[in-house]
Amino acid sequence: MCACPPEKPILQGDACVAQQYRKIATPGESCDENTECTKESSCHGGQCRCQYGYIAVSGQCVALPMPTTPAMKNVVLARPLDSCDNGEQCEGGSRFA
Repeated sequence: MCACPPEKPILQGDACVAQQYRKIATPGESCDENTECTKESSCHGGQCRCQYGYIAVSGQCVALPMPTTPAMKNVVLARPLDSCDNGEQCEGGSRFA
């Protein structure tokens, strides 16, 4: 029986090939088809990039904070000659006097 030699132990198709060790790269590092990106990143455009919603920080993919919108305060409008003594917002070119 023909067997693959120790220096080429892997049978790929009809040929014995050597073990190929892949480089390891963390988010933000360069990569190619022989590189394994780690920490939930993948190789895009020659760089290990985090998935959408994450950013590379110190070689790790960190979730971006969710945007928050400040609560809108109910604004009460006051027309000219209306009272605005309780914080109402003057409109129509008028102002608090």
